[in-house]
Amino acid sequence: MGDIFKAYDVRGIYPTELDENRAYLIAKATVKSLGAKKIVVGQDERSSSPGISEAVVRGAVEMGCDVIYIGQTTTPIFYFTVNHLQVDGGIMITASHNPIEYGGLKIVGRDAISVGLENGLAEIRDISNGEIGLADKRGNLIKKDDALDNYVSWILDNEKIKPGELDNFNIVIDIGDGPVFRSMKRVLDAIRINYTNLGGSFLSGKSPNPYRPSALDALIVKINNDKFDFGISLDLDGDRLAIVSNDGMIVSVSSILAMLWQQSFGLWSKPKIVYTANMSKNVVRIFGHRGIISKIGRVAVANSMRGKKASLGAENSGHIFFKEANYSECPEMVIIRLLKVLKDKKASISEVIKTLSGEYVGSGEIAIATDKDWKDVINIVKSKYSNGKISELDGVSIDFNDWWFNLRSSNTEPLMRLFVEAKSGELLNEKKNELINFIDKNKSV
Repeated sequence: MGDIFKAYDVRGIYPTELDENRAYLIAKATVKSLGAKKIVVGQDERSSSPGISEAVVRGAVEMGCDVIYIGQTTTPIFYFTVNHLQVDGGIMITASHNPIEYGGLKIVGRDAISVGLENGLAEIRDISNGEIGLADKRGNLIKKDDALDNYVSWILDNEKIKPGELDNFNIVIDIGDGPVFRSMKRVLDAIRINYTNLGGSFLSGKSPNPYRPSALDALIVKINNDKFDFGISLDLDGDRLAIVSNDGMIVSVSSILAMLWQQSFGLWSKPKIVYTANMSKNVVRIFGHRGIISKIGRVAVANSMRGKKASLGAENSGHIFFKEANYSECPEMVIIRLLKVLKDKKASISEVIKTLSGEYVGSGEIAIATDKDWKDVINIVKSKYSNGKISELDGVSIDFNDWWFNLRSSNTEPLMRLFVEAKSGELLNEKKNELINFIDKNKSV
């Protein structure tokens, strides 16, 4: 079972790697490890999720734990509900942005703090592989259908949108037709934003990951053919956000974070911001001494924010965190605050992005499959480029006078990820191709 326990959650192909019985054992182990008396359970829209959910509920209840079941939902609503109800933790049945054939479990403790291998998931794995008894008294199953209502009310109360404040905007969304859409629709309708939904279903071919190649093509075509202020896409469980500008260009998370950062000064006194080791130098310079660098990964960023009491944080995979959301994602809040930025600046999103540009040109993250242990690959690369300034905060980052790169292992997939920036497009292409060719020659066992 060890292969399905990833850095931050449990994921595996259903049912060969993760099935109902394994989910049942993991749920029992979770209750035992957390010492939980009451947890929240929710699920995404995958066809495998109802069976896995039933097994998780059964396992928790048999351990004497009360389960508040909120049904089909998004991960941000799940996090919010765990924190809102002040329970001992929760299990969200989702494989997030992984392909549809995967199943998964996101486990959190009190305050919706994610449980990863470094803070409890390894113990849950070990307990689930052993003998686990049953409680003398079963817990209770409590079904609640007001999680979405409570989440939307909290957003509207927190953002305090005045009637008609954002009426003039028109956006296009490509977020399926399930719980992610229902959540976004409720908020957009409440603040009277004009929007067009491209529809479709994650269960019938729509990519669960908005950052997959071609995943944003339909959104880009729609924006290029019609007039919209911007477009948005989310992954299957609603915690990874992608944005396409009014001129049909994919907006980097670094740029989104910088725009939100500018808006945060009206909300917080002396705000701090957490960014990751692979973010553009163009944006990092804007944060100045209030910027705090973090390892890559949603748990690492959220933990850095908590530790430093930062107002805002993000990583390049589309996770954007707010202090108000208890250091969790809230994509609806991202949209509202970006609209406020555009209103305040009386500018399009592409115009605002131009003000953030600097001397560096970036490659975007490049996924690289490897047969060799990623640590060996990084050591080989580090040896070749040893004349640069080296940081090993996350994988390896090596900085030269006019270009730099970060190479690391993915936390959620069996891949390595490369990000390169340079002070010209010509140099970027040269160094990007040089690195890819070198890694290709040295990545096999």
